[in-house]
Amino acid sequence: MAFFITALDTSGSITLRRESVFAAIKKADELISAGCWNVEIAMPDGAIYAAGEFELLNEWGRRSARAGRNFERGCCIDQFLTCRDRRRYSTPV
Repeated sequence: MAFFITALDTSGSITLRRESVFAAIKKADELISAGCWNVEIAMPDGAIYAAGEFELLNEWGRRSARAGRNFERGCCIDQFLTCRDRRRYSTPV
């Protein structure tokens, strides 16, 4: 299961791959601290989340881990979000 982190810096675009949502968030935070901008995480289901939404992904990862769920067994972030949150965090297609 792959989570892709994309960002821009002074030399161009960066794309990195991590195997867990926690590792992806950690690397994205490191890129932001290093001065990168437009940092985003692409989920295995294709959804893309910007820096302001990383805490939401972190909470989803913690709840999924406690429940023993992951993407391979059919759990996705849409199942985690409430209807109100779906409207707030939905990404345009």
